[in-house]
Amino acid sequence: MGLTAYELDFWGRVRSLKDATLNHYLATQSARQATQISLVSQVAQAWLNYAFATANLNLAEQTLKAQLDSYNLNKKRFDAGIDSEVPLRQSQISVETARNDVANYKTQVLQAKNLLDLLAGQAVPQSLLPDQIVKNISNETTFATGLSSDLLSNRPDLKAAEYQLRAAGANIGAAKARMFPSISLIGSTGYASTELKDLFKSGGFSWSIGPSLDLPIFDWGTRKANIKISEIDQKIALSEYENAIQSAFREVNDALAAYAHIEDRLAAQRRLVSATDTTYTLSTARFRAGIDSYLTVLDAQRSAYAAQQGLLILEQTKLNNQIELYKTLGGGL
Repeated sequence: MGLTAYELDFWGRVRSLKDATLNHYLATQSARQATQISLVSQVAQAWLNYAFATANLNLAEQTLKAQLDSYNLNKKRFDAGIDSEVPLRQSQISVETARNDVANYKTQVLQAKNLLDLLAGQAVPQSLLPDQIVKNISNETTFATGLSSDLLSNRPDLKAAEYQLRAAGANIGAAKARMFPSISLIGSTGYASTELKDLFKSGGFSWSIGPSLDLPIFDWGTRKANIKISEIDQKIALSEYENAIQSAFREVNDALAAYAHIEDRLAAQRRLVSATDTTYTLSTARFRAGIDSYLTVLDAQRSAYAAQQGLLILEQTKLNNQIELYKTLGGGL
């Protein structure tokens, strides 16, 4: 025998529960979207880590080759009695330092590949890995006209917090409705109903409506306590929503602050690389001509290497900033 059960929603309890459930579902969907955006950002950053670890490895290998050439030159000068052993040992120190850097960056390349494979859930084929320095990963021209704060409404974490707040408000309505008696109706085949004669006139038909009354008289304050709990839950949800908005604005402001000055920093670093490279070339020529000591060459070489490393770091910072803007704007523009 089939039974049909439903509740007369006099006080809006069922409607409030339905709204709460819907908003919880929408919050879950938004949280899924936020996780997806975060995963995309992590994969992009891991891909960049691999690219720039490879670029640093190439730079270290080029430096090692230059250091070996200097070492061989100093050894010949030492063997010929032109210089003392000091320049030879100084060049040897540079060689071993460069070898250490090469080994270090080889490790970083392997670790970056392992992380990329982990995030992708499978081994990333070599054809999908970057084989040269990445210059750009997004179109930045849109930032020239300014951005509206309305873009933050696209962030799924803000949407999730908003839905949770709405759900908490609906739960208050449901808790308050529980203060009133709820009447559940169960349809059955049998005699005419007498329990609800004040609500319905049964007539003479054989379908009866049997009531089930839930009275909030002897619950020892449970329903009132549930209202308090729901109100506290709403205050918590409101605080979390406010914190989510504040965090969103801070993250966007931080990303835009870095974006605003990264090109100036890159331009200055490129000029520094050019100057240190020129200094290294001139110092080497003066050393071979017997004008300066090898210590001058060594200092110039270290400065040039550090400047080139700094340029790679800034180039990666610029690209990571583009990824951060994609994430903080809720998946880009």
